[in-house]
Amino acid sequence: MQSVRKKTVLSDSNAEEMGEYLSSLKKTTGCDWELQIFTANRDHGSMIANLRRYVKYFLFPFQIFLNRKQYDVIIAWQAFYGIIFAFYCRLFHAKKQNRLVIQHFIYKPKRGITGKIYYHFLKYSLAGGYVDLIISSAKDYAETVKNTFDLKNCKAAFARFGVNDFTKELGEEDEAFPMKDYILSVGRSNRDWDYLIRALRECGHPVIICCDELHRKNLPDNILIKNDVYGKETLRYMKYCKCAVIPIANPVLSSGETVLCQLLSLGKPVVITKPSTLADSYVENGKNGVIIEKTDEALRSAIDRIYSDAAWREMLSQNAREDFLNKHSLYAHGERVGKLLLDYGMVGEKHRNEDTICE
Repeated sequence: MQSVRKKTVLSDSNAEEMGEYLSSLKKTTGCDWELQIFTANRDHGSMIANLRRYVKYFLFPFQIFLNRKQYDVIIAWQAFYGIIFAFYCRLFHAKKQNRLVIQHFIYKPKRGITGKIYYHFLKYSLAGGYVDLIISSAKDYAETVKNTFDLKNCKAAFARFGVNDFTKELGEEDEAFPMKDYILSVGRSNRDWDYLIRALRECGHPVIICCDELHRKNLPDNILIKNDVYGKETLRYMKYCKCAVIPIANPVLSSGETVLCQLLSLGKPVVITKPSTLADSYVENGKNGVIIEKTDEALRSAIDRIYSDAAWREMLSQNAREDFLNKHSLYAHGERVGKLLLDYGMVGEKHRNEDTICE
């Protein structure tokens, strides 16, 4: 009798953050899942630090590859762990033994020869027949990935993203926090900072941008860029803002979902630019947030109303919090992923009928 193989989730987060996702995944699928955590994306800055980071990205999936016979279903929460695992499978002509799910992958083209190498590496890895399902947190984006890399035998699906309830983590008021009632914008990927700075310069309200990669000189007096805000400190800046803005640069890319869900969990009024995947998949205009055309006038008008109309601001805040509890918790996200696995026969009765090795 053949032994039962394991179902595993590969993550670069931590056990506490992944707890609700894993719990929901287990309950929804009726299967046991193990969580394997490896953090590669820590070193930044120097050439040696970046090289060390890339080496780590390739080492962990190689360990999974060497032990691939142990695993039935592999979910790559960190998308590149799954992509690099698929790369090794194709490189060594390995027999397909695993059902591989890739979550949260975003393809951002790079320029020049580096961009060409990057694209062909991704296509080689993804198109080798080892990836069974790509799950995106934005509508139609997984299908876009399929088309970009010509993936004929891979399924694509959408599952709204979710985060933990950060009101529990932040706790009581922090009187020592230096600022209150400012406009906040947070993020690194796919943000239109030029638009934000231009539209809100001298708007009459303080603006804080938290981004470690954004460096500007000669800023307006009301705009402050913070390059040293990470982790829980970012959440503190979210907690004490009056409202937040997520200005999307490329409307096709899936981006901003994590920051949006964090802000919803804290009940913050959020202004989203359109077109964007956030406007398509997450925000209902005038209910749980504000969707605007990307013009200076539209952003200033939305900000002015948030500051001046207390009743409207409170309604947005309450609806944002309620929307988070109903749709955007990490538990709800795990439930959606689990249902997709059942629907596609990767676990459950359909799966057992196909493969008696697995529970």
